[in-house]
Amino acid sequence: MRSLLLSRDEEAARVLARLMRDLNIAVDHHTDPHFAVQQLVQETFDSVIIDADFPDDANVMLQTMSKLPPSRTRLLIVLANAQSAVQFGFVKGAHLALYKPISVDRVGLALRAVRNLIARERRRGTERVPVEIPASLGRESGGTPAVIVDLSEGGAAIRCTQPIPSSGLLTVHCVLPGTTAPFMAAAEVVWQDTHDQSGIRFVNLTSAARRTLADWLKDKSQTNPKPTASKAVASGRN
Repeated sequence: MRSLLLSRDEEAARVLARLMRDLNIAVDHHTDPHFAVQQLVQETFDSVIIDADFPDDANVMLQTMSKLPPSRTRLLIVLANAQSAVQFGFVKGAHLALYKPISVDRVGLALRAVRNLIARERRRGTERVPVEIPASLGRESGGTPAVIVDLSEGGAAIRCTQPIPSSGLLTVHCVLPGTTAPFMAAAEVVWQDTHDQSGIRFVNLTSAARRTLADWLKDKSQTNPKPTASKAVASGRN
């Protein structure tokens, strides 16, 4: 597994690279966006990590990524110190956030998620499908109402006007369009913005739920071809 890291924060990059190497993820670190872009164009990476605390550098990388085939870079991860920077990353289509200061306690679980996502996407491409699916959050199907607006095998983006706990597990209930059996998954919140939207990562999906979701996404992607990366970035959607 291999990641490309663009950050001028030498201390954060050093610690992050060490932690990722412990998970058998090699890290190519650059502080200059132009050198990073050159390597990104020439080589293939499982993930790209951009430091959103340096937005000019991040935009250079994002503009290049928008022009590459999706198979060239599978995961986009934002490294950030401030909530505004995290929001910047997810508007641009990031899959996951790593919060500064970087430490084992702070990002250990997220890095294991990165490793698992990379391994899964190596086996099969992950489709991220824009949707409008009514859902509920909580322990029962009649919990807090929400709408799933973006769905993939690894998680979803949801819109909910009520507060959602930023830590701990929640349960998502919905019925995928065209199916009859309820879909239920445990999840954890990985990002939130100021527009009632949150990103969640599915945790410990059952075999049946994983199969149902994978089959539904495959059918959906074949029915509605995914827009090009450049259009997705330009519109601020995934």
